Amino acid sequence: MTKFYIVLFILGVLLLLGCEKQDPECYLFSPAFTVNGISSETGTIPLEILNNGSIAFSLPQEDGYVYEWTGPNGFTSSLSSPVINNATNAMSGTYTLKLSKGICSSETAVDVEINAIAIPCTPQNNKLVFTEGLNPVTFSTILTSTNTDVFVMQMNGSNGDLQINFANATAPETGIYTINTDCPTSFLDSNEICMSLTYSGNFCVADAGEVYITRLDNGKYTVLFCNVKFNPTGEFPVEMIGSALITQE
Repeated sequence: MTKFYIVLFILGVLLLLGCEKQDPECYLFSPAFTVNGISSETGTIPLEILNNGSIAFSLPQEDGYVYEWTGPNGFTSSLSSPVINNATNAMSGTYTLKLSKGICSSETAVDVEINAIAIPCTPQNNKLVFTEGLNPVTFSTILTSTNTDVFVMQMNGSNGDLQINFANATAPETGIYTINTDCPTSFLDSNEICMSLTYSGNFCVADAGEVYITRLDNGKYTVLFCNVKFNPTGEFPVEMIGSALITQE
C-alpha cells in the first residue's frame, strides 16, 4: 500500500512539472495623453504655434510606471510629460507612448501636424504700444487666477490694465487663441478668449484678432498680440490699436 502512495506522489510531481507555467493576467489600458492641451483620443492633432515655440505632452505620472516616448527626428523621452522646445514644421509626424508596469505594457500613437507661424510683430517686452500716439502701457506683472471658474490673466501696468478670460478653469497650453468679439457674455470655445483693457479709466473690449500664448517650462506665460483694436464703451478721441509682448516673471 505504501508503494502505491509513493507511485501516486511521483506521478503527481511529474504532472505538475510537465504543466506549462501560466503568465499572470495583465490589464493595462492604452494611455490617453494631451499635446498642447489637445487629447490624443481626437485623432490627428493640428497644432498652430509660434515658430520656435514648444510642443508639450502631458500625462499624469504614476508610481511604478515606465514611460517610453518616440517620435520624429529621433525624439525619445522617459518622462511622463516631456516638452519639445524650438518647434518647427519638421517635427510633424507620429508620436508614440509605450506605457509599462512590470510585464504589462500598452501603446498609444497620434499624428501631430505642426504649423509653426513666424512672429507677426516684435513689440518691446512688457509694453502695449498704440499706433495713434497714445501713451504706452508698461506692465509690471501677470497674475493668474481661477476665482470665477475660468482661468484669468490679469496684467497690471502704468496707464492701464489688461485682462484675458479663457473658456474654463484649466490652465491654458501654448497656442494661438482667437479673440471672441461677443465678450463678455458669450460662450467660449476652448481656443477662444475674451480680452479687455482699462486705459486711463476707460473700459475697452478687444475687437478681433489672435493672441499668441506660450506656456514656459516653469509654468509661467508670455502673451503676444499684434495690431488688435480695442473698442471703448464710452467716447474716445482716437482709435485704440495696439501690440504687446508681456512676460510673466
